Amino acid sequence: MTVIVSFERRSGVGWVSVTDNGKPVYEEKEVRFITADAPRKIPYHNIQYMYPVVDQQYMLPRESTAGYVQLNSGQAYLFGKGYQDELYFLDEAGNKIKANFQYVASQKRLEFSIPNLENETSYTYALITLNPSDVDENLVMTATQFNEIAEDLEISTNTIVGSAESGAFISRLDFPFTTSRHDTFKQKMRAMRINSSITSSDRYVDSDAIANVARISLIMEEYEPFSIVDLAGSAFTQDKPLIQINAVLNDQYYKRDIYPLLYEEYPLDGNLRVNRDESVLGIPPKKSIQLGAAYLNYLAMDFDYGYTSTHFPYSWHLPKAFYSDYSDLKYKIASRYYRNGIRNGADKFDYLVWGHFPFMRKEDYRARFSYVLPNKSSGNSEIIIYNNSL
Repeated sequence: MTVIVSFERRSGVGWVSVTDNGKPVYEEKEVRFITADAPRKIPYHNIQYMYPVVDQQYMLPRESTAGYVQLNSGQAYLFGKGYQDELYFLDEAGNKIKANFQYVASQKRLEFSIPNLENETSYTYALITLNPSDVDENLVMTATQFNEIAEDLEISTNTIVGSAESGAFISRLDFPFTTSRHDTFKQKMRAMRINSSITSSDRYVDSDAIANVARISLIMEEYEPFSIVDLAGSAFTQDKPLIQINAVLNDQYYKRDIYPLLYEEYPLDGNLRVNRDESVLGIPPKKSIQLGAAYLNYLAMDFDYGYTSTHFPYSWHLPKAFYSDYSDLKYKIASRYYRNGIRNGADKFDYLVWGHFPFMRKEDYRARFSYVLPNKSSGNSEIIIYNNSL
């Protein structure tokens, strides 16, 4: 690699090249280097998204029959060339399940079948390359032995039949995950039982104290918790959670109180819009179902005194989003038509400027929870009901 740097000096109102005896002055640096061999495995940093996910807890074994690993940079050179490429799902008891897979070079993508995995079981995904002349496929290692391999891709089988030098066995991609007690997302959601719905005040919105905005939290009978991948995502899901939520908005509070107040003629007065990114929560803000910070903190600590198995991680939070939109639009209408307590036209907005924000009605509120695999647009869903009993 050669780098050349030239020089200029300011002359009058412009810049001119620095010369020496009429020749431009420059410095040149040459660096020589030799590239190393291409990686012998798929490094984690080359994975754009995948399913199952590295270190995933409560993976639903029959939610999908197909898995995939999308790469940033293609690694077609890892496969074929006279060697035997195999994919196994290994459990800690020494059982292994062979799965079909293919590498689609044009898409830089691994595609494979997800076999019938046992519930509540820890697995290692093991994509390996065998040298048929050196190793008996039936002697491929257990998960425990596999996980003891060093990062430099050493070799191990139930009976050692090769060595690192011979290259009898090479791991191309391996990662652990644990299956759920439930087969599918619908089964998991339908198995949950609500002990109580708790309505509490959301007393502050944008630092303003208010008295008529509330949220609903759910206390559950003991259930299998959700994982960080479910709720917040990871580097292997493009930092997007697998669970996505939208309010159903078929309640009377929204249809009779909120919709006519804020969204029936939105944007108000032709062009007045809320000061937020509408693509994040939507108009109306259907996605304003709040994920509790405490739940995530307990998951991160991996020690929660049963909190994550008795509290539902999401609270019904829409009134706070409705109020923020109400406050924003009310201010904008008042700035346009009401000055110094004097109405300057637009009597039709008196209901907004002089009215009051409505409190939640005593009824059920519904949210649709969807399980969406990485880089997919939709998935299986189930509805959870929040009851306001106040």
